[in-house]
Amino acid sequence: MEKTMLYRFRHRILVPVALLWLVLSVASGAEWIIIWSRLSRNINQSAEAVRLGESLDQLFSALQDAETYAVRDLEEHLAAFPTLVHTIEEQTVLEHG
Repeated sequence: MEKTMLYRFRHRILVPVALLWLVLSVASGAEWIIIWSRLSRNINQSAEAVRLGESLDQLFSALQDAETYAVRDLEEHLAAFPTLVHTIEEQTVLEHG
């Protein structure tokens, strides 16, 4: 009678518990692999986003510099315009005068 109770205990309780432990262990390992993979991918994407942000900052800075030079050149040309108009008027008066 004791052997049958021990047999039942082993086969009805210990075997399912051991199988459950094994399944949970394998599932846990698979879950860690998936989590690590996603974490690695997110870290790589974050690094790419940082590089993109730095590149955009450099581009914006270059565009600001180009705008500054363009405005300065335009101001210099516009400042010279009244002098040019006056010179042309003087030459016209001298030629037709």
